Amino acid sequence: MKTRICFISAVLIILLSKPLFAGFNAQKLNSYQSWWITEIQKFESKTEVYGLLYQSSINVKLKLGKDSWWEYNTQKYICQNPPAGKYEFRWNFNLPKNAYVKDLLYWDKEKDTFVSASVIDLTTAENNYYANREDSASVLLRQYMRRDYNGNYNLEYELKISPVNWDETVEFIIKYVSPCEMYYDKRVVNDYSYQFYSENYNYYTQCNNTVPEKILTIDYNNPDAAPQNFQTNGIQWDNGQSWTKNGDYWQAAISKNYNQFSLSLAAENADGKFLRTYPAGNSNFYQLSALPQIKDEIRYPRKIVLAFDLIQNYFNSYSRENFIKMINEALLISTTEKDSLLFVTSDFDVKWLNNNFEQRTENLLNIHLNTVVQTVPKLNTLPYMLKDIVKFLNLKNEDAEVWIISDDNKTGVRAETVMELLNQTYFSADNKIKFNIIDVSNSYNSYYIQNKNYRGNEYLYENLSRISGGNFGSTYNTYYKLYIDKVLDCFAPTVSTVEIDPVPEAGISYSRFDLNKGRNSFNITSRYFEIGMFDGSAPFTVNYFGNYLSGSYFNNINIVEDNTNISEDILENTLLYWYGNYILNELFLQPQSYSTIKYIENLAVINHLMTPYSGFIIPGPTGSAGFKRLEIEDVTDVKEVPPINEKELPVNIGLTAYPNPFNPQTSIIINLTTAAATGSKTLAIYNVLGQKIRSFDLSGYNNLSQIKVDWNGLNDYGSQVSSGTYIAVLKTNESITSLKLLLIR
Repeated sequence: MKTRICFISAVLIILLSKPLFAGFNAQKLNSYQSWWITEIQKFESKTEVYGLLYQSSINVKLKLGKDSWWEYNTQKYICQNPPAGKYEFRWNFNLPKNAYVKDLLYWDKEKDTFVSASVIDLTTAENNYYANREDSASVLLRQYMRRDYNGNYNLEYELKISPVNWDETVEFIIKYVSPCEMYYDKRVVNDYSYQFYSENYNYYTQCNNTVPEKILTIDYNNPDAAPQNFQTNGIQWDNGQSWTKNGDYWQAAISKNYNQFSLSLAAENADGKFLRTYPAGNSNFYQLSALPQIKDEIRYPRKIVLAFDLIQNYFNSYSRENFIKMINEALLISTTEKDSLLFVTSDFDVKWLNNNFEQRTENLLNIHLNTVVQTVPKLNTLPYMLKDIVKFLNLKNEDAEVWIISDDNKTGVRAETVMELLNQTYFSADNKIKFNIIDVSNSYNSYYIQNKNYRGNEYLYENLSRISGGNFGSTYNTYYKLYIDKVLDCFAPTVSTVEIDPVPEAGISYSRFDLNKGRNSFNITSRYFEIGMFDGSAPFTVNYFGNYLSGSYFNNINIVEDNTNISEDILENTLLYWYGNYILNELFLQPQSYSTIKYIENLAVINHLMTPYSGFIIPGPTGSAGFKRLEIEDVTDVKEVPPINEKELPVNIGLTAYPNPFNPQTSIIINLTTAAATGSKTLAIYNVLGQKIRSFDLSGYNNLSQIKVDWNGLNDYGSQVSSGTYIAVLKTNESITSLKLLLIR
């Protein structure tokens, strides 16, 4: 049986508000019958993390499962097989937004091994699948580009395997690469394997032997540290979410998974600096991260009023005590002993915890924050608190920053009330006051003010922070383990409008992509992430530019290369992700001319990437599947010229071209000696940089004194080359002969 694996990508733009795809379905060939129950014999999700990127491999082995129902007469479950026949298996799924599919592997039963896909053009891959899906084992992975009502593009995928007999087992692996989600002290990876797991299999265990999902994870930066279960809604873990070591990997099992889950790992480097390079041919790639490293000597002393208006005992999954511990951690980072602090909290009225500003110490924070934990007011007193703080600062004649942490959600619901409060606070201050505000209310009540929707006190907080030059952050719809990032973004010293220039030793960097999701402001705990290309060598000096306070900021950060022993398969993900970004975020956004499309196809073939114009295929045993289109094009390029007289072969090898200069095509005439005519021979076209752009295989033209090759100015990937000088090089078993060609467009 021939096995064909197609890994293709199609551009399909659909306006939908709901997901286009969902779940598994088996469609019986040439029938309307379908089946969706599976018996999963192996399900393994492997995540390998290094630096800024992670690689996920989803390994699934399954067959169609049995349906079941309870029969009251016999008081037992009845099991029913799917209808006999051949099926097409279909999975519809999504991947993380910035992920790129790296590989598709399928278990070939005849070869008793996994076979991996190779890249060809979309049309050929798709045609081969549909031409053979009823008689030869074929696998097709398609990519769709969908646009939602907001105009955002999303990639969605469809995997098909056909034909599969009703009782036959199939196994495949999908690999993809994605950037980690980066936070204050952690990297987060998202597992999307649940989409290949039959979510309702627990209802059919009476008739099917389905195994639990096995999770394998390794963080090459911290291999001895077990991953943490970051966000696992709707999941039942075996053994109480425990992780055990299985060789180099940490392993856990999920007995029931209705949703995706996330794992957190430590930062890539404890000091916030990371660099790893990857040489690939004539190009060098790198990934790096760097903190702004604001030195203590440029952090000036401040007077800070810490105002707590909190009536809740629980904040998402935080108890009040643990929530204040998190705030304490953020305050230790955001302040120094140069700062002086004043504490105020809500009680039945506004309660001052100290009468004057005191130097920040850990003990001072512990004492007063413990009081905040113990003092749980019945009512929010936010408006009175704000007015009392301004009166106090006016009395003391002090400039200050006011840091507010509040769960109030009813003060700012009317524009008139907000304007009155602004007049009584900010506009009543005799000195400079800056308000930094964290909103931790969980109310979903919203209000329209001046044709815009605001939730809770957002209108008040946005205006108060904006006019005072402060910051505003909200924890609404934020996972509780990320609250500290919201607090640090609001309170910690920040460098804004950040740009970096990584300078390798004796070289330069270029063609850089930042992985910061549009972010350009970085607090002292926020790492800047980037991948790019470079000439030179490690270490790098990172020139860090931005704005700090009211002036410019500049710092030189020296980063040595991480020397962890990593496999080539993981290291090359830097190259793959760079080209993925280049294709989808630059080339694909350009006007899609023929030459641009061909260039994208070329890059996809070289770098083994799934794109809107290319796909993967494994040809059958004949080697012809997937290459028919290429053969059709090539037979017109190389033509034999019948010799005038077979007995009168030329004494010397000759190479001529007519016309030359040419546009758009020239004919290259090759005259051969007797020895050269019977031996191996190749013809290639090179540019002036010595790069091969087109090759012709002449091995099938033996015993001919003369061969004519037509070159139409296209490279090996079907793209037009530019005007200029090119060199035709003929290699035979006797000699190497060259000819200069001039293309004029």
